[in-house]
Amino acid sequence: MSVLSAADQKRKNLIHRLSILVLALTAIYIFLDWLLGIHVQPFVYGLFFLNAFFSYFLNRSNRLSLSKWFGLLFFNTIIFLVSSSEPFETGIHLHFVAAGAVALALFGYEEYKSALFFAGLSITLYLIVFLTDISFINFRSFTQKQSQIFFVINTLVSATVSIYSFMLFSRVNYNAEAALRRSEQDKVTQNEQLKKINQELDRFVYSVSHDLRAPLSSITGLIQVYQLSDNLPEKDKLVGMMQDRVAKLDKFIHTIIDYSRNARSEITRKSVNLYSLIEEIWSDLSYMPGWSQVQLQNNLPSHGIITSDEDRLRIVLSNLISNAIVYRNDRTERQSFVNVKGWQEKGQWVLQLSDNGQGISEEHLSHIFEMFYRAHRESKGSGLGLYIVKETLDRLKGTITCQSTYGEGTQFSMVVPD
Repeated sequence: MSVLSAADQKRKNLIHRLSILVLALTAIYIFLDWLLGIHVQPFVYGLFFLNAFFSYFLNRSNRLSLSKWFGLLFFNTIIFLVSSSEPFETGIHLHFVAAGAVALALFGYEEYKSALFFAGLSITLYLIVFLTDISFINFRSFTQKQSQIFFVINTLVSATVSIYSFMLFSRVNYNAEAALRRSEQDKVTQNEQLKKINQELDRFVYSVSHDLRAPLSSITGLIQVYQLSDNLPEKDKLVGMMQDRVAKLDKFIHTIIDYSRNARSEITRKSVNLYSLIEEIWSDLSYMPGWSQVQLQNNLPSHGIITSDEDRLRIVLSNLISNAIVYRNDRTERQSFVNVKGWQEKGQWVLQLSDNGQGISEEHLSHIFEMFYRAHRESKGSGLGLYIVKETLDRLKGTITCQSTYGEGTQFSMVVPD
């Protein structure tokens, strides 16, 4: 079974109501004819009942198109037969106006040719009745007073149906135009996003190929020097340098894996002890040069629990803490530290990670979360770390800001939904 659009559902509701209205009006007309003593040929009322019944049945069976065509053709035919035989003063011809309005509402702009066809049919049949003396049946005869009564009824019914149909047409058309505008705006937004993604992809491919080539070329050169050297101490030094290049290459590859994992994998939420997570990350980073020179100040509550994606939180916090180690300030006698604290606030966690390292100059602060941006000229990183932090927090519906003073230290403030 096909699912109807919102506009077609409104049209289906209109057919439903009109079918019931035709049945009710037919019953009212039969009662009035009996009350006023008007002689009637019953088969004409039978046609009205058949029109209403089959339109209702087809509509209920979700045969919307067939219901529209059958109902309008049959209704126009019946009104033509009746209006050609009744006095013009009864106003029965006004139902042609209602039929045209209903056609406009049922077909709308989407099927404007069908709407124009039925509007033209109603106008043509009306003109035939108005301009000729054609008569097919002798339906019923009226006195002047009876004609006036039926004129009032036909005018009220025709006006009500026409106004309701025009209102529905306007509403459906307005909604359609609004949906079209939203669709066009969505396309513009999607195109802008695709353009941004393509630009980032170009930069990503270029930078990754460059950052992979450099350590590989360095390792190749060191191997060649190693093969030519007979000096054992020099060979040991060369091996150490190769190990350092391999470690950097491995870290870069892990960074790319983190980037890919964040972009592709689904969010998996579970209870995470933030204090324990920081301790685990700190222990995992113990291989880094300078780790022993930095003091961890874990001021998170020991039982602080957040419901979030543990792997993504680990990526965020690991990147920030490792940066604090790499960019510690060795030019001062102060003890280097990285301080982590946090608290719950309105269904979310506020986390602050600060250090007394080299800091970031003001000119770089607005760019540090961009892909491959390096705030330090002597930076040996990939330029992906803080970009991945920002993207990861975006996936978690969180935010991050940075405050820093060059030569004094940096503080990152994060808000993560719980």
